[in-house]
Amino acid sequence: MKNLIFILAVLVLVLPLIVYSQVPNKISYQGLLTTSSGTPVLDGSYNLKFDIYNLPGGGSLKHTETQIGIPVSKGTFSVLLRPTSTIFAESLFVEVTALAGPISGLPLTFSPRSELTSAPYSLSSWNLTGNAGTTAGTNFVGTTDAQAFDIRTNNVLRTRITTKGQIETYNTGLSVFVGEGA
Repeated sequence: MKNLIFILAVLVLVLPLIVYSQVPNKISYQGLLTTSSGTPVLDGSYNLKFDIYNLPGGGSLKHTETQIGIPVSKGTFSVLLRPTSTIFAESLFVEVTALAGPISGLPLTFSPRSELTSAPYSLSSWNLTGNAGTTAGTNFVGTTDAQAFDIRTNNVLRTRITTKGQIETYNTGLSVFVGEGA
């Protein structure tokens, strides 16, 4: 009976790690477009270009995308940007350019660039040697190749999820194996 309770506890704790899918490479980005005098731009549909750089001015372009027909109301807009996760190894800044819309003088690049912070950086790759600054329940844990997944504490193997989906737990006494062929 103790073994059954232990197995159920392990399944409840580890199963969410197995079924949790990879985090999509999307950034929710909202902005306020204003004129040079600080008033919101006219309401309407805008074609907006988003450039992501590694510096607040100048720097290297890391990602660019254009979105067509973005609704702007009282100067505000909301979009989903889709950069690759490989760009999140340094500070990043977004520059917005209106290419088309109901205002004159387009294209118009808005400044200053806005810095990307916390949430977009959750797309950054995890380190095999451990991670800091993580949020329980929102960060991806697992492998994307055909290798077993090890869980360690104090650098001692405690649990392994095999490539067949078996859950192996290790301790100083008897070990417990769960899954097909265990």
